[in-house]
Parts: sequence; C-alpha cells; structure tokens
Amino acid sequence: MNPTDDFNVDFNQPVKTLIDDHPDLLALLVEIGFTPLEDPILRQSIGQFVTLNRGAKIAGVSVAFICQQLIYNGYQPIGVKKNNEKEAY
Repeated sequence: MNPTDDFNVDFNQPVKTLIDDHPDLLALLVEIGFTPLEDPILRQSIGQFVTLNRGAKIAGVSVAFICQQLIYNGYQPIGVKKNNEKEAY
C-alpha cells in the first residue's frame, strides 16, 4: 500500500463513501459548492449514488477547480473525468 493512499479521493466513488473515509472532506466539499451535502438526509440518500464527477456537473462546479482545492488541502484526486467524457451510471 502506498503511504499516500489514505489521501486519494476517487472521483468515481460515491460522495458518501468519500466522506465516510475522510470526514473532514465534508466541509471542503460544501465550501466548493456541494451545499446539499450539509443535509444529513441528502448526504445519506443521493450521496450513495452521486460521484464527484457527476456531482460537479450537477452543481456546475469545474472538475479542475475541485481538483485544485483537493490538492491544496493535501488530497490526491484520482479517476477524474474530463468535461467531454461521459460517466457510466
């Protein structure tokens, strides 16, 4: 296991899984623009199905901006989809 694996944020994982693995990520995601995650019910329901790739599109937040903020806060983004790539649902 790579020592930095604990800081990987996989854009293909459900947001709820990411937050469960990295609880401090919640505040950062809300600050970035994922404000529905503040609601524990929404976090539990839609958070189980929405990935960061899909959530970025829904929230109208640039994937590049999310990556920049994650890197700045010590995370390593992985599984990032470019704007023209389609995500498998």
